Amino acid sequence: MVGQNLGARKPERAVRAVYLTSFYNMMFLALVALVFIAFPGPLVALFTADPAVAPFAVDCLRIVAYGNLAYASAWCWCRRSTARAIP
Repeated sequence: MVGQNLGARKPERAVRAVYLTSFYNMMFLALVALVFIAFPGPLVALFTADPAVAPFAVDCLRIVAYGNLAYASAWCWCRRSTARAIP
């Protein structure tokens, strides 16, 4: 969308596309992180019933959830630098 809008000589729409895409990405990653943090046990139970594996899988989901939050915030910083780079 950014390239299409820049090609159409509409940089303000390109900036808006960057902001909207980043916002939707952050909201989705935050939602996934909240689900992983709030319900790791039931999610793991969908895939394994092995009592030796479940605690490790629960810990892994929590780590991934916090990683998603960090990734979402990184998108926020990328969005800002991208918006400044568009003429």
